[in-house]
Parts: sequence; C-alpha cells; structure tokens
Amino acid sequence: MDAIDIDITKMGTHGMGIAEQPSAVAQETLLIEKPYYSPKEASKRIGVSIRHFKRWLAQGLIASSRLGHRTVRISHKNLEKFMEARCR
Repeated sequence: MDAIDIDITKMGTHGMGIAEQPSAVAQETLLIEKPYYSPKEASKRIGVSIRHFKRWLAQGLIASSRLGHRTVRISHKNLEKFMEARCR
C-alpha cells in the first residue's frame, strides 16, 4: 500500500480547503462600514443568522426602511443603536 501525501498548505481552518473559505476580498467587504445594509449584510455584520435577523425586523426590534415591495435597508446608525441596546 502506498503512502498518501497531503499538502497541508492547501488546508484552511477546520479542515476546509482554500476554495471553500471566503476570499480575503469578501471578508474585507463585510468590515467596510456602509450607510445602509441589506438584511443579509447586516446579519453577517453582527454575527447572527439571516433568519434570526429577519425575526428581529418583523418584531420591530431593529428600525429599517422599505424601499420597495421586497427591498429593505437598515441604516448603519440603527444597526449600531440596536447592538448597543443588546449589549446592555
């Protein structure tokens, strides 16, 4: 039986290959402060699931603006206020 060579330079955290990890550009994009966020962007920014975040929106815990039938945006200011209130 032959030995199997494994190139550990292609292994990332938690055994994920490089292709499965978010790119550096994608990670940096999450850290850029924008004036408004989509629910998906905002949920990633604060580290919760989109489902949980949308539940908070429906309950009125996070102020948001509806720009159309399906378009919702959360201001950076309102997201920061929510996070400050949750940390108390």
